[in-house]
Amino acid sequence: MKEQLELKDFLKYRFISNIQFTPDGKKAAYVLSNCDWDHNGYQHFLYLYDGKHHRQLTGTGKESLYFWQDDQTLLFSNVRDEKDKEALEKGEERTVFYRLSLDGGEALKAFTIPLTVMGIKPIRQDQYILYVHYDLNYSRTYTLDATSREELLKEKKEMQDYEVLDELPFYGNGQGKRSGLYQ
Repeated sequence: MKEQLELKDFLKYRFISNIQFTPDGKKAAYVLSNCDWDHNGYQHFLYLYDGKHHRQLTGTGKESLYFWQDDQTLLFSNVRDEKDKEALEKGEERTVFYRLSLDGGEALKAFTIPLTVMGIKPIRQDQYILYVHYDLNYSRTYTLDATSREELLKEKKEMQDYEVLDELPFYGNGQGKRSGLYQ
């Protein structure tokens, strides 16, 4: 008798993605993802492969955007600081990068970008090119003073249940309605 595949069987699958080699090519990092039934989503962990062993580097389940700074250092995005979590809950945009040494120790906050970063590539020492999600109406909050920022975030919260489409076309790159949103 054949055993049938059931929906819960997909919870056992693990997926590897975003494999990146160190600049010297001796090690590789990758993202290992698995289903998270309780939160109706996925968990993403960074792993290291040194040619012999696989080692988990992160543990919060929210690390999928990363890059090599050098042969011994990874930079990855996450939100660990309470101040950053509060800002995101209020509606501000930000992406926080942490520096993790393969020699050991805790990941340390490296820098914060006041936009939602979708991709990042180093081009020179401490210079990066970013691929961001940009909303013409709300992604500019980091340029405003505190009072104006609060007003804009209040407006953003009020508008979260519906979309105002004020440009043509109402679609782009198969993404559906994209009025004012750019990537």
